[in-house]
Amino acid sequence: MSAAFTPGPWKFVTDFICSNGELTTGVMSSKTGSAVAWLHGRDDAEEMANAKLVAACPEMADLLARVRGEYVRALADAMTATTPDRPFSEVMAEARGNPIAKEIDALLRRATGAQP
Repeated sequence: MSAAFTPGPWKFVTDFICSNGELTTGVMSSKTGSAVAWLHGRDDAEEMANAKLVAACPEMADLLARVRGEYVRALADAMTATTPDRPFSEVMAEARGNPIAKEIDALLRRATGAQP
C-alpha cells in the first residue's frame, strides 16, 4: 500500500520529549525515529491506549487492504461455484461492489487520503 503518511512500522513511546522539553506519550517511526504523533487522554492509561492504537495503524491498514483482496477473491470463487456459467469478469465486478468491500475501500481511502 502506498500512502503519503510516514511509512510504518510505528511504535509508541512513553518518554517522548516535546519541543517544550516535557515528556509525553507519543508515536514515532521505527525506521527513522521521527515523531508521528503526540497523544493525549483523560489519564495516563487512556493516553497509552491511544498511542498503542495509533502506532498500529500502518500495519492495520496494510492488513486490511490484503484482507479485502482475499475477501473479494473468496466471494468471487463462491459466486462462481454457484453460477459457473457467468463470466468471471462479471463475477469479480459484482464481488468488488459488495457492500463490505466498498466499506473497506472507503475506510482505506479515508485513512490514506486517496481519491475514489
